[in-house]
Amino acid sequence: EFVAALAKHPEKLKRSRCLYGVVSSYFAEWRTMKDPGAVEGLLISVLARHDANNLVVRKWLGSKALFSEKAAEFLSEEICSDQKAVDDVLREHYVGPLTKLGLSVRASAASSACEYLRRMESRRDDEWSLRFLQWITEKVLSDLTSADAFSEAVSSLILSDSAKRSEGFQGALRSYIQNHKRLGDPRLRESALNWRSIAPEATQRYWSWLARDSIVFFFNTILPSNSGNRRRKDFWLRYHDRIRDFQVAVSEADVWKVKANQKSTDLLYYSLVAHPTTSAFLMSFEGYGGRFLVIEFSETGNAAYIYKIADFESRGLTLRTRQFSVRNDLKFNTAHRIFHGGDWERMAAYKLSSEFGIRP
Repeated sequence: EFVAALAKHPEKLKRSRCLYGVVSSYFAEWRTMKDPGAVEGLLISVLARHDANNLVVRKWLGSKALFSEKAAEFLSEEICSDQKAVDDVLREHYVGPLTKLGLSVRASAASSACEYLRRMESRRDDEWSLRFLQWITEKVLSDLTSADAFSEAVSSLILSDSAKRSEGFQGALRSYIQNHKRLGDPRLRESALNWRSIAPEATQRYWSWLARDSIVFFFNTILPSNSGNRRRKDFWLRYHDRIRDFQVAVSEADVWKVKANQKSTDLLYYSLVAHPTTSAFLMSFEGYGGRFLVIEFSETGNAAYIYKIADFESRGLTLRTRQFSVRNDLKFNTAHRIFHGGDWERMAAYKLSSEFGIRP
């Protein structure tokens, strides 16, 4: 009604502060009024009759999309095409950052930025992708209040081709996620709940990155360097995309190796093995009829043991158990094992695939 009154009484348009208040109120209640289309049409009419020399009014008249249902899309397109900061674009268009329009722009910009990355990443190099990631995390996601929009954006970044092909992009993204208060390391109890809103396929992709690095750490750092251990490492690296959960468990003799390398790795949590020299790497896979656990040991002469997770957990154990007994917890059943002799990789792959439904 007030906008309609302004349209009928042009003399009131000289009071710019009054007009700015009306427009600001509109941005604050963007698209929530009963008949937004009518109000938007009246606002455009009022602005058109205002002093053309007023810089703010000219800006609004030159951006009539601000007074439409596509306002958030209009501003997010400008943000993404020029890779600007959300706050800068809102300021340029005199839109309050905490208005409903301002908050909608933040969510829309996050979605548009991820879509823009998907469209452009195949045509750009890794350096461009890394710069784009820095922009989106610092200038778009930094003040994003919508939890859903944040989760969707992070899921999209994890699943992007750039994250798959570029170690630099993946490393920067992982650093951002590990240190973000809304996410953190999914292996830690205090962070695990944060990941419920992340797309399942993105969560699995992220787990596979952590699993891959932990496999490399286990076989390169804890185990002696020899051809046999390299073969075991290469074999399990083929399966890292299928690992649903994992844990490194270290012996009394190997604890110092973990502590000495923690600053240079993402191994934030590990278990102990109640044994002087034998460490273990525990891997959980999805297979026929449920989940299975495969346990590799550090010392030669030990086969890899395979169990149903349910059998393992029925003993009061989880992958986060603080300390394992080799005999009672890790070698409690010899029914299914992988022996590392001869052409063992081919036989192990067949056994995992045919008996358990576990494939690379």
